[in-house]
Amino acid sequence: MILSCFCLLNFYTTFFYALNCYGDDKQPDYYYVNECYRVNLRSHPNLTPESIKIRKIEPASRVKIIGEIGGWYKVETTDDFQTGYIKKSLLISKLPKDLIRENTELVCLLETCENKNRLMKKNNEKTNEVKLENKMKISQLQNRLLESENRNNDAKFQCAFFSVVSFCFGLIVAFFFWLYCIKWLKKNGETV
Repeated sequence: MILSCFCLLNFYTTFFYALNCYGDDKQPDYYYVNECYRVNLRSHPNLTPESIKIRKIEPASRVKIIGEIGGWYKVETTDDFQTGYIKKSLLISKLPKDLIRENTELVCLLETCENKNRLMKKNNEKTNEVKLENKMKISQLQNRLLESENRNNDAKFQCAFFSVVSFCFGLIVAFFFWLYCIKWLKKNGETV
């Protein structure tokens, strides 16, 4: 995140300065790295072992020209104000329009990606909330279904119990009715 903010700040500084440089006839105080790869900021204006690589500078980065020695510029970086030397052939006074356009496209792409990431995080959070809500609803529905099944089972048991009791009662009534009938028949002298 810090790197993307730094790159974005570096781009805007470079971009707006480049726009102001077009049309100026005076020698600019700032130059830009003109390579597709990072260049070395060196401690001395040569490639000998005593010339230590201080750091790498990104393509299209802006540097302030402090002085000139042979084929080297003495420069100061605009991001952390380190001083060192860069070969003249690696710097240009103006950014090419296609590089500005490419940087603009890259910044737009970066912003689009960051926006998509933010949306994905928000959607993921919302999705997690919805998932949690759905889990709670499912749990509630499962509890209601279980309660309903328990009530149905209770009702079935009660129905079966009352059916058995009713059947037994019917048998008892039928038995006593049969006994009564037999007594009545005996009393009236009829044979069974």
